[in-house]
Amino acid sequence: EKKKKMDGEKEKSLLEQPLKIDDEEENCEKFTCEEALNEIGFGRAQIPLFMMTGLCWIADAMEMILLSFIGPALECEMNLTDFETSHLTTVVFIGMMIGAVFFGMVADRWGRKIGLSSACIFTGIFGVVCGFVNTYTQVLICRTLVGFGIGGGHLAFSLLMELLPLKYRGSAGILVCFFWSFGAMIEAGLAWIIMPTLGWRWLVVLSASPLLLFLFLFPITPESPRFLMTHSPEKAQAFLESLARKNGTKLPRGKLEIGKLEIESPNLEKSTENFFLTISRKLGLNDLLRPELRRLTLSLWAMWFICSFSYYGTVLISTKLYTQEEEGKRCNYFSPTGSTGETKNICAPLTSDNYRDVFITTLGELPGIVITMLSVEKIGRKKTIAWECFATA
Repeated sequence: EKKKKMDGEKEKSLLEQPLKIDDEEENCEKFTCEEALNEIGFGRAQIPLFMMTGLCWIADAMEMILLSFIGPALECEMNLTDFETSHLTTVVFIGMMIGAVFFGMVADRWGRKIGLSSACIFTGIFGVVCGFVNTYTQVLICRTLVGFGIGGGHLAFSLLMELLPLKYRGSAGILVCFFWSFGAMIEAGLAWIIMPTLGWRWLVVLSASPLLLFLFLFPITPESPRFLMTHSPEKAQAFLESLARKNGTKLPRGKLEIGKLEIESPNLEKSTENFFLTISRKLGLNDLLRPELRRLTLSLWAMWFICSFSYYGTVLISTKLYTQEEEGKRCNYFSPTGSTGETKNICAPLTSDNYRDVFITTLGELPGIVITMLSVEKIGRKKTIAWECFATA
């Protein structure tokens, strides 16, 4: 009887123990990743990532502005038609469209750090290779693969935003645009110096070289705490604590919990339904088009389309304007020869003055960024976008 009594008391204590732990966990203070970042603030912990994001944007800008220079050069060297020249730009954007989806999936599956670093290294390798090819088809393949890698370059911006407190995201996002403009200025300056003497191959290789630095920057690239939160909350909290120590701040009291927007959606579960629905779920389109996010998603898609169409259209047509008829000369002037109406390509490549003019026009982005940075804090993001788009139009 004594043994039965002792066994009964032991079983009773074991049954009560989990309840006691649950009560303690229920009464424990909790905080989200967003609240932690707001307490950490902006400081020494985020500055290295800010500079790495800037480097990535400089390199991506150089690769994009490069398109406006190699088109006229290859048109003359390989005797291309306007239709063939236009493909040099088109394939880059096709690659970007596919690469953005691919590297986005990589970032969600294996982390922003791996997605960003692999995209930059991929772009750098094929950018350098492009400088050593000899045929038009080889150039198209290389530029397509370069565009594929550039599609993942925007992960740098995403990673930076996921490490910043809410009140700094607007101004930091605009400051990053300085790096894009700086990259455009560097590319225009390099073209001004290199193209008239060394040619387009040297420009292509030098433009891609900065991206290869990510081979050495990978070990010190931080991971997104939001990604860590959905895979290992313990690692996320430890990482946030290290950020707080570097900034001389402290995390909120309690335990880190998954916030509303960090909960992994059931739409990402495996599906046996039709192919297109399965692909839609794997890409996360169902999550982006949830009722609470649908309006925001569609608005952002529309704004990105309009801004990209206008910006790249304006930038890429700049050099084409210089190759149009001016004082009886233009780069792609076809004159009839013979009775059959056959044509001959009379080519006059861009001059040093043309490259200088492109460099000067790229400086126009700088005051635009300053105005944007000031107006965002005064009248807000929505009105700033609306008025600047209207003024640009």
